[in-house]
Amino acid sequence: MKETAGKVFSIAQDRKPVPGCTTSVGVHDSDALAVIHFSLAADTDISAETHPDPKLLVVVAGSMEAYATDGRTWQLSAGDGMVTPTDVPVGMRSETGCVYTEVIMRKETTMNNAIKAGDVFKLADLLPYQEGTIVNMDVAHNSGMKLALMSFDAGTGLSEHSAPGEALIFALDGEGVIGYEGEEHVIHAGENFKFDKNGRLRARGQALQDGAAPDAGVGQGRRKGARRARHPRPQAASSTAIAYHGSLEIEPPALARAGAGGTTNMEDPHGNL
Repeated sequence: MKETAGKVFSIAQDRKPVPGCTTSVGVHDSDALAVIHFSLAADTDISAETHPDPKLLVVVAGSMEAYATDGRTWQLSAGDGMVTPTDVPVGMRSETGCVYTEVIMRKETTMNNAIKAGDVFKLADLLPYQEGTIVNMDVAHNSGMKLALMSFDAGTGLSEHSAPGEALIFALDGEGVIGYEGEEHVIHAGENFKFDKNGRLRARGQALQDGAAPDAGVGQGRRKGARRARHPRPQAASSTAIAYHGSLEIEPPALARAGAGGTTNMEDPHGNL
C-alpha cells in the first residue's frame, strides 16, 4: 500500500481538493480489492459508470451526491458510507468539495445483512459500545480481504500481536491509542494509520475525562467506549474509550481482529496493500 506505516496521518488533509479539479490516487490494487482516494473540488463531478464489483464509498471530508442514471440520488457527508449498486451507472458530484475513499471489493464478496447496496449509513453507528467489551462486526469479506467494524469500551484492548497483512485504519469516533513496533500513537476521529505486514501492534480503549474538550464524535461531558472499524472504522458505556470506532478492516477471514471503535481498517492478508 502506498501509505507510510507507523504514523498517524489524515487522508482528508493530505488529499485536499484542487480548485476546479477532480483528483484520484490509487494506493492499493490486487485480485481481492482496490483502494483509491478521490478529491472533488466545489462544483465538480465524476461521470456515472457501471462497475461489475461492489464499491464501498467512505466519505472522510466534505459532502457529495452520488447519482445513478435511473434518477436515484444519495447524499453523503463525512462519516457516511455506501455500497454502490452494480446494475446501473453511478457517478459522484459535489457543490462544496469532498474527499472520499473508494474500496472496490473484487472476487465473490459476502456482505453482512446490515449493509445493503444503495443505502447510506453512518459507519460509527453500525455497532454499539458495550461495557468492558470489544464488539466486532464483519461487514464484508472475500477470499483475500475482510471489512470489519470494531468498538472498544474504555479500558479494553488487544494484546500485542503481529499483523497478518497490511492494514489501513480509519478512526471514526472518539480517541484511541495504537501501539506499533514499540511506540504508542494517539489517534482521533478523522485520522488514519497504516500497519505493515508482520508489524507488532496492539490497541486499547482510553477514557476521556468528563468536561474535557471532546474529539469529533464524542459528546462533551459524556464518557463512552471507543470504536474502530477494521478492514478498513465505534454506545452506551460507563466510560469513554479510545475510539477507533467504525473502522474498516480488510484481512484474511480466518484472522479477523478486533479494532477500536471509530476506525476503519483495510488489510490485505498477503501484505500487498
